[in-house]
Amino acid sequence: MSAELVWSERALLRVTEIGDFIAERSPGAAARVVASLFDRVAVLADHPQLGIVFPGSPAAGVRILYIDKYRVFYLYDEAAARVVVLTIRHAPQAPLSLGQVLNEEEP
Repeated sequence: MSAELVWSERALLRVTEIGDFIAERSPGAAARVVASLFDRVAVLADHPQLGIVFPGSPAAGVRILYIDKYRVFYLYDEAAARVVVLTIRHAPQAPLSLGQVLNEEEP
């Protein structure tokens, strides 16, 4: 059974920011990166436990999926069969705390 895949507004904003940044140098590359992010995150609908559990917080249900240079933070609610993409970060950026991931408090 597939889980419902939902993108938060913040996650969609981050994808837009990533695309805009890359497009400054290469619009074609930006389109490919954005398409790849959407395609590769879509696999979570069928494999919601693919990512690793957010360190120190297994009860929260937050997981991290690494895609190339990006970390995709998502919440998997098994009871509701729902995956919510919370945010995306470029790997070299400072790590986020659980509170920042859940409460939209990104620096």
